Amino acid sequence: LHLQLRFLLLRNFNRRLAHVLPLIDLSCPAHESALAAALRGVRGVVMSSVKKALFERVLADSHMGDDHWMQQNKVPTVTLDRNKAAQFLKTGRVDVKGTKTVFGQLFSQLHGNGGEEKVEK
Repeated sequence: LHLQLRFLLLRNFNRRLAHVLPLIDLSCPAHESALAAALRGVRGVVMSSVKKALFERVLADSHMGDDHWMQQNKVPTVTLDRNKAAQFLKTGRVDVKGTKTVFGQLFSQLHGNGGEEKVEK
């Protein structure tokens, strides 16, 4: 009887958690979200079916391209100036504006102007 009650408690917890889990940002540090920290602490009692459903939902949402620059059936493109990045690397400085390194160029184009430029290899 005790084991059955434990299972029912876990099952009901997981059913309810499955509905609210997509609303919680689990990437928040503990000092910003006590709820996210508490959920990370009890991850051992979250059933694999709940984790799998959340993972598949995140994959599906990211594939559909809900971001402002990604439209369905359109792949974002960027222009990368690797020579500019190589020359900047030689200076030994830090790219504080994020415009000179390859990563900085990529990030600023994808999040700044919609990534409408062409890819350069």
